[in-house]
Amino acid sequence: HPGDRVTMSSKWMTSHGVDGITVLRNALAVDEVFCNYEGNRHALYRTKHVDTAESNAKLPKWFIEDSFFEYNRWKSDKWLRSSTRGSGPYKLSSYGLDVDLDTSPFACAAACAAIGLPTAFLPGDLVDVKRSAGRILELQEKALVLGTYQGRLFYRLISQKSEGGSLMEGGGRAWFWDESEAVEGGLHIIGNGRGLSVELPKLSRFKPVTGGLKIVYQGGAVVRSDLEIFDGSENIGKIPHGIVIPPDNIIERRLNSCGVVRYLVDYEPVGRGWISSRIRGGKEELIVETLPSSSNGDDPLSQLLYATPEDSATVWYKNYLQAIRNNGCTNDLESVESKRNAFLETFNVKDIDEFSDLLATGKIRRCNELESDSLIAAAYGRIADVLPHCDEIECSFADCALIMTNLSLPQSSKNIELEDLFKTID
Repeated sequence: HPGDRVTMSSKWMTSHGVDGITVLRNALAVDEVFCNYEGNRHALYRTKHVDTAESNAKLPKWFIEDSFFEYNRWKSDKWLRSSTRGSGPYKLSSYGLDVDLDTSPFACAAACAAIGLPTAFLPGDLVDVKRSAGRILELQEKALVLGTYQGRLFYRLISQKSEGGSLMEGGGRAWFWDESEAVEGGLHIIGNGRGLSVELPKLSRFKPVTGGLKIVYQGGAVVRSDLEIFDGSENIGKIPHGIVIPPDNIIERRLNSCGVVRYLVDYEPVGRGWISSRIRGGKEELIVETLPSSSNGDDPLSQLLYATPEDSATVWYKNYLQAIRNNGCTNDLESVESKRNAFLETFNVKDIDEFSDLLATGKIRRCNELESDSLIAAAYGRIADVLPHCDEIECSFADCALIMTNLSLPQSSKNIELEDLFKTID
């Protein structure tokens, strides 16, 4: 209705889409690749990189270069490609809404610091979710941490209570948390977690250095039991106009789901609760005024400020590595990591020329190029189907390579037909 106020939260993703010319070029590029498989040298469209004097099995140069880039990116095992709740019905078709998630511990720690979590959630951790989009859930949900994108910590729900007993629409797709959901009691890691419960330093904006908060609104500051302002958030009292809350009694500063700045404070006549910085609605008058800090540069506390998520993550990562050493698991981790790296090194391709040669010669016995590549693609799809919490665009290179290697070893010494290979995948 006219005059209604609308809050734009931080939980959204957008895409400018793909223009018609790009869609047409992509369709013609796919036609070019398919025509090479069929041995047809008269594709509807051909890039200038293709040498028509090459054999029919020769793939376009642009396709090989893109494949080489994707291969190296996938093999690094640092990135996880995933669709999100904003993605369209077809995978990898929503530009800017299908994301490549960074799974490195440092990036995840920085994303956790950005929303004010006390510890780092790492990929593979399971989390009990008790708050979502500004509401306290009657039945908690279970989520799997995936990684980070643009500084946001993404997850996927794997257990969600609903009337049908299954995930609600969009629940199985990746999404991210904001700081209103990371308030104390909102997200709880199951078990010790892969971050070894190492403390994550709070950013300065969650624990601001001030000289106190002065109540400047004539009606005083309403103290509520919850970060959010709704019917379930109990009004536990009021702090009168003119009262100054000392710095030691300011526990935390945080945005709620409506973008309202809230302070968790201790006020002896009322107890601990949340107050707002401004009136919500109307002219948004100030409720509290932040007083300047009286501390000087000699105060050691003034040196322990974390302005950015990376500042906090740097300290956490140093302590995380120390915790690994203290727990006595360094040797085991190094042994596993060395074996993994040695295995992955067998798949190293030094340059684009070697990659092109491997594509040209890598073919399953008694299969043409189309049959061989179709079989490998089918095998990859079946592998992704059986791996937990995985699909075709999210399968780990190490997992896939290990299974494909074991699958191919016994076949190298057996006289097996193409039909039998498909049965083996089934």
